[in-house]
Amino acid sequence: MSAATNDHLRALARSCVRPGPRYTSYPTAAEFGPLSADTYRDRLARAREAVDEAWSAYLHIPFCASRCAFCACSVIATPQRDRVEVPYVDHLLREIELVGRQLGQRRRLAQLHLGGGTPTYLSAAQLTRLLTGLTREFIRERSAEWSIELDARATQAEHIELIGEFGFSRVSLGVQDFDPQVQLHIGRVQERERIVEVLGRCRAAGVTSVNLDLVYGLPGQSLASLGRTLDAVLELAPNRLALYGYAHLPWMPGRGNQRSIDERLLPGPSERLELFLAARERLLAAGYHSIGMDHFARPDDELSRAAEAGTLLRNFMGYTVRAGSDLLGFGVTAIGEVAGAIVQNQAKLSRWSAALDAGRLPTARGVVRDADDELRAAVIADLMCQHRVDKRTIEARFGLASFDAAFEPELRELQAAVFDGLLIDDGPALALTETGQLFVRNIAMAFDARLRAKRRLSQQAPAFSATV
Repeated sequence: MSAATNDHLRALARSCVRPGPRYTSYPTAAEFGPLSADTYRDRLARAREAVDEAWSAYLHIPFCASRCAFCACSVIATPQRDRVEVPYVDHLLREIELVGRQLGQRRRLAQLHLGGGTPTYLSAAQLTRLLTGLTREFIRERSAEWSIELDARATQAEHIELIGEFGFSRVSLGVQDFDPQVQLHIGRVQERERIVEVLGRCRAAGVTSVNLDLVYGLPGQSLASLGRTLDAVLELAPNRLALYGYAHLPWMPGRGNQRSIDERLLPGPSERLELFLAARERLLAAGYHSIGMDHFARPDDELSRAAEAGTLLRNFMGYTVRAGSDLLGFGVTAIGEVAGAIVQNQAKLSRWSAALDAGRLPTARGVVRDADDELRAAVIADLMCQHRVDKRTIEARFGLASFDAAFEPELRELQAAVFDGLLIDDGPALALTETGQLFVRNIAMAFDARLRAKRRLSQQAPAFSATV
């Protein structure tokens, strides 16, 4: 982008950037309430009738040897592997079996992701046992995407052999920042050489796609240090990159670890924007395509091809091209989405385990979407993935007489975005401009009726990360 465009972005950011959801689902997790195992079982029964449809599956491995200061994930930090590995895998296999009993003939997997925590916290033998049990319940589609998150510090040669044996096509590694001082500030010290070694072995084992996660807005981060990190990252030639903004919310439940970060070292809002713009420009100049709101991919990557074809998808695992029509979540705190219901497991390991010991699905929270939720979820998904909403398609899909009439308040609110050059409303469609794509979360928030209702009632809105 030109200097003039960046000046325009800076001005927009001062008025537009505010906390907002990332919209991996609608309704968002902030709207979850109690949801019973019986409700989940009913939704599984409905979903199993779609025998020609494949599933996606997410397995959550919550353990880390220690917790990083910046982390916002659901993590159980303990160095005592022998005390947690075997019981956790036992219970995961029990959950997979319990869910499997509800699936009837619908057994195909289009997508599998192992996330954490640190999946390679488990030994290679335990991971092998887990994946073998999973493949007893599910048939892997020939084109299925299997991916796994790796911490290079915890990944051994045996893990990489397993990745090759089970045919994982993608690995994702958290780099965050290569600057030694920034690493000290966030409690994640890792040598670039170790990441180079792990990636080399993964590629030799048959992994065809590598994703690296970067974070801007970290304590002690500067334009110069982030530039050096980007230089080092681009030398690794990842197929994809994710560029996340650090959300400093130490007062939130589960974020107490962030209190160890010296807030005086955090970049301010204008500095955060400069970091983001500089990183984005660097990645675009290196030939990567901007995908969705915070991902970048090589032109030949299937994410880039899906974005160009208008077939990009988004779920709790992020942007994807092969998601099944429903998502099964396994493990403590795991979230699934089945037959219009969003379902989350127990967040406490003891409660999750106790439910499985009693032969019950460990369901705790979630939401069953109503007709209005389904409509808004489709509009928000189109904005997040395609950066465009075809009004006629939405009208036909949901039986609306007029998109404009159904969303009159929302479109009135978005007139400011049209005036600012973020959005084009040409009658048949809403389309984000190149600049507007950077503020897609702001545009999507206009269609979030639940968030709007909370603000009308003057209730405190849930804490989210900044939209840019």
